[in-house]
Amino acid sequence: MTENEHNTSRNRKRKPLTLHDKWRIDGELIRKSDPEYYDSEQSKKDFKANLEKIQKILQKNKEQ
Repeated sequence: MTENEHNTSRNRKRKPLTLHDKWRIDGELIRKSDPEYYDSEQSKKDFKANLEKIQKILQKNKEQ
């Protein structure tokens, strides 16, 4: 590798993070900050409860 090639590879900018990557990293940091709150079983229960609420709201809006 020539000196010029070495300098260009060293000075090359990193590809910016996508929004999805940022969300994934944020989620990992949040989970690590309070692991008891983000218990997988509890999360599944919360998800199902929220899903049922959303379905009821959608059904109510559909009827109106």
